[in-house]
Amino acid sequence: MNGKKPWIAEPTPSEWFIQHGAGSYEMNFANAGDLGADAAVPNDRFYVHNRAMPPDLEHARYELHVHGDAVGNPQKYDFQKIHQFTKVTRRYVLDCGANGRAFFPKYPPAKEGEGWLPVGFTDWKWGAMGAAEWAGILLDDIITHAKIDTNNTYTRLRGADHVLQGDGSTQPYSHVFSTSDLVDKGIILAYEMNGRPLPRDHGAPMRVVVPGQGGNVSVKWLVEIYASKNPIPWIPLQYNQMLAGPAYDPPQAPPPMLPKSAFELGWDGTITLQPEMKSVTLYGRAWSSPAAGSYRLYSRATDILGNTQPPPDQFTWNQHGLHYNAHAPHPITVMPLQNMP
Repeated sequence: MNGKKPWIAEPTPSEWFIQHGAGSYEMNFANAGDLGADAAVPNDRFYVHNRAMPPDLEHARYELHVHGDAVGNPQKYDFQKIHQFTKVTRRYVLDCGANGRAFFPKYPPAKEGEGWLPVGFTDWKWGAMGAAEWAGILLDDIITHAKIDTNNTYTRLRGADHVLQGDGSTQPYSHVFSTSDLVDKGIILAYEMNGRPLPRDHGAPMRVVVPGQGGNVSVKWLVEIYASKNPIPWIPLQYNQMLAGPAYDPPQAPPPMLPKSAFELGWDGTITLQPEMKSVTLYGRAWSSPAAGSYRLYSRATDILGNTQPPPDQFTWNQHGLHYNAHAPHPITVMPLQNMP
């Protein structure tokens, strides 16, 4: 753990995770080969990113407080009221905005690097992501029922966790949106994950799941929706989730998540050739027919909109190492059978 607090409430078997400490447990693609190509990631193998020890909220005493001067019908929803709304289930991918940061250059290009700090924080590879079946209610239903004004208003989604901020204060984690950006997006207030009650490390008893955006906006342990006609102050951590750098003046909100890809291989791992083996199939949308030696493998994905992972030298640098999706070399060594002891 390198002296860092674990900030994990539930067991995280080492074979399923790359442990970065301080609540950051990355899914280990080397042990993902038993998952179907389109299968959901099981709850106990889904990546974890907690910024503090998860709060222990009792299901029976849970309330979601919806209020503010842009709310026409303020509400406190317990689970009895929440279950009166239509239950929906959606398959969504959560992808941490910092996924792939390990491949990110620490500094911008030399001619632009003056005055910028090196990229820090957790060095995720590609395992800070996962698909799950999320079940709960649509945020749109709450917006309608509570009569939240969506015209030129602002909404803060706040969790119950208390997180150390960049200015040294401790505040609940939250994310502020233009309210109109929350409408008709299929956003779920989820209380189930893969057919089971939401685990504590993933936001129990209820969390937000925002499709197509970095996982940082999908607030866990949701206890408040606050809507206002006036701009709402951000916590310092939200500023760290903006794209900032020589190419971003002023800083910009990240775009929707772009395609990424990964091999189901251990990092800097070994492939052993068997007798008469002429080729090796590599899972993770790549195929190769290697001879013995050291290699760097690349995977590149293209989504249905035609967005393709760019080469590393064509990805625009940002201070916080966010939303990296360039294709990155995956080192392996191929060993012939006769060289094995």
